[in-house]
Amino acid sequence: MKIDFTEGQMVKAGDPLLQIDTRPFEAQLAQYVAQKEHDQALLDNANIDLQRYQTLLKQDSIAEQTLATQVSLVKQDQGTVDSDQALIDATRLNIIIATSPRRLAAGWVCASSDVGNYVQSTSSTGCWSSRRSSPSR
Repeated sequence: MKIDFTEGQMVKAGDPLLQIDTRPFEAQLAQYVAQKEHDQALLDNANIDLQRYQTLLKQDSIAEQTLATQVSLVKQDQGTVDSDQALIDATRLNIIIATSPRRLAAGWVCASSDVGNYVQSTSSTGCWSSRRSSPSR
């Protein structure tokens, strides 16, 4: 979306390098938030059933196994909601990182890109050197 350096430029640690399109992350975030809402509703319902089963067990109206199964279901649903939250947190972090990737060490940048290019953190085509001298051409 935006490039904050030119090829061969010296950069300092912490300098912004580029801005990555956050729209895919934002769409993913919306999906994870909706999934968490769905899973939270399932957890809420499982907790209501658990309370009901606890009352019924006290009245000797259900088998203890029914209550144990419901306790397990509540734990399973809680794990799913916790996993959903972790996905939300990770995606929010990706949005922050994509907004302004920063240079980790001082040096010169010998990789060039154009706005609109697909950029990967694992790309082997660019060199982000930390040498103090300028690149030889």
